[in-house]
Amino acid sequence: MAASWNAKTTADEVAKYLSSEIKNKNVLITGASLGSLGGEAARVVAKYGNLVILAGRNQEKLDQTVASIKAESPDANLRTVVLDLTSFASVKAAAATVNTWTEPIHVLINNAAVTPLKDLTLTDDVESQFYGNFLAHFLFTNLILGRIKAAASADFSPRVVIVSSAAHAISPVRFEDYNFKDGSYNKFVAYAQSKTADILFSVELTKRYAKDGILSFSLHPGSIWTAGSLTLKEDLIQIGVLDKDGNVQAGAEEFKSLPAGAATHIVAAFDPSITGQSGAYLADCKVRNEIVAPHAVDPESAVKLWALAEKLVGQTFA
Repeated sequence: MAASWNAKTTADEVAKYLSSEIKNKNVLITGASLGSLGGEAARVVAKYGNLVILAGRNQEKLDQTVASIKAESPDANLRTVVLDLTSFASVKAAAATVNTWTEPIHVLINNAAVTPLKDLTLTDDVESQFYGNFLAHFLFTNLILGRIKAAASADFSPRVVIVSSAAHAISPVRFEDYNFKDGSYNKFVAYAQSKTADILFSVELTKRYAKDGILSFSLHPGSIWTAGSLTLKEDLIQIGVLDKDGNVQAGAEEFKSLPAGAATHIVAAFDPSITGQSGAYLADCKVRNEIVAPHAVDPESAVKLWALAEKLVGQTFA
């Protein structure tokens, strides 16, 4: 890890520095649409990697991302798979497609996310943010685990990178009422619950699959002004992040550029200096375990969450 990396470091800068680590790697990124963190991560990895698999819910948008990357890197080896995280059926179909491919997956970046939903919404009888941000990735990751294990060798440990958020600190997983049946639904609390679940998922992945040489990292990319952020502008004004004119208030976390936001993805995916810190939480291109809320790294909660997830997806995983 370069000592000078910080909140303003870009994904291009990190990828160039780690180009020898990215070389010959096959990488699958969820939520890889144009103007997104996943799309930006795909763009820079495609410059140096062997194969980049773009996963997203809309084939047309995936094709747009491919065209944009090809315009910059004509020789990039790209593949797409439709993956709708609001449907377990779609997740299973996507995983089945991936499992027909012969290439191992060296790095899986679970980047896609559902933004905070104003009203309580259920998907298959589960709160939709918990479903899309955590459960769908839990299912997808486990279903393609064979392709990830296949990338392990004496000199390489495959990685599962899970994009969480500093918002996780707002709420633990509400094991007794993850669906907000008590009437207390708040979209930011629901979002925070799902992002806590993402970190706990990484913690438990690390423990369960260390024997297979698999590493896992979770991360906070920073506050990024993407297309999805536009729907939250009024909320951000209400909670004091932005002023009435849309400017970041003093004391609030500064918004990052998209290239800076995706930089930590690349660090988590390829930096060899963090190999011995599997399960760590990253922010601003560095390991930042000291800023994680205790409820998000509690090992007992991680075990409990895994059992709950297996129940909700209807499958068990060794």
